[in-house]
Amino acid sequence: MDGQGIYEYAEDDTSMDYLYGFFDKDLKDRLETERQFIPEGLEDLIGDNSLLDYIWLWIKDAGPRGFRQYLFDGGYAESEVIEAFLAKRQEWGMNTPPHLEWLEQDDFDVASLET
Repeated sequence: MDGQGIYEYAEDDTSMDYLYGFFDKDLKDRLETERQFIPEGLEDLIGDNSLLDYIWLWIKDAGPRGFRQYLFDGGYAESEVIEAFLAKRQEWGMNTPPHLEWLEQDDFDVASLET
């Protein structure tokens, strides 16, 4: 890791590879799983329908392309991963995750996520 701390790694834009992988392979299944418990007619009130919602699904996802797995794949100890995961989740809950801005800089087509 070239001496890079886990917090710097957590904020690195290399996590975008995991986010794009999640969008390409996991998002639709994750949305279907989440939506099966939402009462009919309330789907839009619950969320999971904006780019920011999709980023949050990725941050919380425990799968192979989720944010938590990105941290584990950085080679850090489990205790460090858990601490950094919780800290970043809390921080980004108060401030928008940088991934939203990075997607905009990539000219990401939100319509490509239509589910």
